[in-house]
Amino acid sequence: MDQKVLRIYNCMDEDVPPICSFAASNLKRDLATFTAYSPKFNLDFLSRFESDIALAYDIIEPQSEMQLQKAITARMYGTIESLQGLNNRLGGYIQFAKLDLIDFGTAELREAIHDNDADAAVKGLNLISKNLVNYKDQLVKEGLTDEFVAQLDSATESLIADKKRRYEIFSNRALIVQDNIGFFNELYKTLTMILTAGKILYQKKDPAKVKEYTFSELKKRVSRMKTATTKTKEDKSEKSAATA
Repeated sequence: MDQKVLRIYNCMDEDVPPICSFAASNLKRDLATFTAYSPKFNLDFLSRFESDIALAYDIIEPQSEMQLQKAITARMYGTIESLQGLNNRLGGYIQFAKLDLIDFGTAELREAIHDNDADAAVKGLNLISKNLVNYKDQLVKEGLTDEFVAQLDSATESLIADKKRRYEIFSNRALIVQDNIGFFNELYKTLTMILTAGKILYQKKDPAKVKEYTFSELKKRVSRMKTATTKTKEDKSEKSAATA
């Protein structure tokens, strides 16, 4: 049995490429100073480092898979958006039948639609499905049709299928990343070499620049970048819900 390769870096796998990218950008800017310190830090060294970073990005999230995941996510959002009208109509049938809206699942589904939350949407739809079976006779009298129920069932099946496909992509990618931990470790060793040289060069000359060659600082920078990206996506989601 092959021995599992252990990570030598203290960050998430997905953070290794962007951390290295920041370091590569700093090295490119300061390359003349680095080369004067040691000829090993030359243009070829920088080019190899950048090529390895590009490969690391592709291992973490290949362009083909990114496009597929975007398509799946867009389809899921479309399915969730289509539920808004159905949920509103169902709410009317429930009120006409004088049934309890709180325990029916429509409130949960409404919140899931607002949040674009596929997991919560499926949970709400499953609760609605159970209640439709229990109260079908009363709701049919108010206008509920088999076609309407079929639309809800179709949306549920679509969301479940897309969630499964997205999980399969994620699981497969995690296995591929694990198979390449040795490569990521080597990339991290190159990064450490650059950071060590940067600290030596700027510890006395430019203390402020030392942060640009400190792993923990670069890690924080990536974390802030990810937080900003998430916030932008949330803002877009809220604007979409507001105009729906």
